[in-house]
Amino acid sequence: QWAVPLSIVMAIPVMLIIGIVMERGLIRFFYRRSHAEQILVTFGLAIVVQEIVKANFGANPIPVSAPAALTGSADVGSWIGLDGIFYPWWRLVYLAFAVLIIGLVVAFLRFTTYGMVVRAGMEDRQTVGFLGIDIQRRFTVVFGIAAVVAGLAGVMYTPIVSPNYNIGMEFLVLSF
Repeated sequence: QWAVPLSIVMAIPVMLIIGIVMERGLIRFFYRRSHAEQILVTFGLAIVVQEIVKANFGANPIPVSAPAALTGSADVGSWIGLDGIFYPWWRLVYLAFAVLIIGLVVAFLRFTTYGMVVRAGMEDRQTVGFLGIDIQRRFTVVFGIAAVVAGLAGVMYTPIVSPNYNIGMEFLVLSF
């Protein structure tokens, strides 16, 4: 019953470390290259990670259930004056969680000085460097945060679709 909440707590530091290592070890060398090369290296890295997961956890889906308190469905129709519209509680929690995370990321990038510098660095890395700001370090931190967000999304999605080694490929292809 504690699999999902415990996974959320564990996903944050694990994905932060994985994201920082990936960015420092490979991704940062492709920032100044063409978009096609960036896409190819990201796709190749995804295939490598997929095979590592397959070797460690196997090729079969691993079922994970939602916490017992969030099983069942909510009568969403009664909230808006309609009858007979039900929606699973876990999907409602997932939706609320997604909206919260998206809001926090947008607020971080839009309304903080840190986010403003990162956005400026995306436009003109050299000028930001002339101001004495280590933009590479900030890119690494933002990449780590992005990895944490991806990990949290994956953990929250596991009760909806059982995770397997190639689940990310569906989303990766769509994102490109």
